[in-house]
Amino acid sequence: MGESLELTRIKEALAREMDARASERAGRIRAERDLRASLMCTSALRSLRRAQDHASRELTPSPCIKNVNKAFVASGASTQTLPPRGANKITKWSLTATAPLICSPVGTFFSSFSRRNGTPRQPSLVPMARGVVVLHQHVSGQALEGLLEFSHVWIIFMFHANTNLAHGAANYLTGRMEQTTAKAKVRVPRLNGERRGVFATRSPHRPVPIGLSLGTIRAVDVDKGFVEVSGADLIDGTPVLDLKPYLPFCDTPPSGTKSVFTPAWVLPDASSTGREPLSPLAVTWAPGAKDRLSDQWFQRGGSRFSLYDDISELHLFIEQVLSRDIRSAHQRKQNHIMSPGASHSGWWEVILDGIAIRYDIHLGSKLVIVATSL
Repeated sequence: MGESLELTRIKEALAREMDARASERAGRIRAERDLRASLMCTSALRSLRRAQDHASRELTPSPCIKNVNKAFVASGASTQTLPPRGANKITKWSLTATAPLICSPVGTFFSSFSRRNGTPRQPSLVPMARGVVVLHQHVSGQALEGLLEFSHVWIIFMFHANTNLAHGAANYLTGRMEQTTAKAKVRVPRLNGERRGVFATRSPHRPVPIGLSLGTIRAVDVDKGFVEVSGADLIDGTPVLDLKPYLPFCDTPPSGTKSVFTPAWVLPDASSTGREPLSPLAVTWAPGAKDRLSDQWFQRGGSRFSLYDDISELHLFIEQVLSRDIRSAHQRKQNHIMSPGASHSGWWEVILDGIAIRYDIHLGSKLVIVATSL
């Protein structure tokens, strides 16, 4: 009896510690977001001033560039290896390389993913993932005319939810533009945390945090200025920088050509190599869980407050998201795997379409949705 009470106290202490850590992390993320928003506004104004300074600055040949040109000629190097003629051109190039580029988002993306957790790692992985691009007031809805004639659209966007954006903006504001908070190598989920160069990955944490997503066009409203898509991997509130139609004749490499290749770990059948830690999970619902979700969805207002027309579409969307094993490499190593016959605990949680989904992962790559809540 004494051991049972002691075990209960230990479990309660552990639960309190985990809640405290989660609250601390949530508070830190909120503070970083607030700081990021403030710094990005200030950075935009500073960028404008710097761009104006660069535009008005008189460009003069640099003595060191002249010497470089002379050294090239003296060494007998081919003129094809020389930089463009004229020191002024080279000076302009160097200014362009360091000068800030100013652009305003053309719209905002609204989706069922309110957090980074749960958002697909790549486009098209979750066909039922829906979202709407709403153009900003300074962009006419007429810009969308003709887009409905295409089946897919490229969405160019900003990874605005990166928690290190504020630090990057701080470096810029202090004039240290050569510094970046982005790491040269990042951990790849499909390699179970192995590192690769950031430009060999699709990681959101990049020197310039711009992303590219492919969406299937569902509807276009020129008068209201919005595009509804499916299959995109953007979180709610993402700034959209541009939209471009997908062109199969030039966006798709010729089929069967040997000039197109990728590493084995990005192939669809990478699981056959034994190196695929993100094999799809078999998703099931605990008794009563699907009915509770339906009741909560209709209680909230049903399709009036959702991107889905009926509850069956929402069920399929949730199953597609969770089948992709949305846990991070660190979380997958925590070994919270349920044994067969164990009671459900709802250890993991994700928010989809504004509904909190709690689930467990069992041996044999099985995922069980345990509970839902608004």
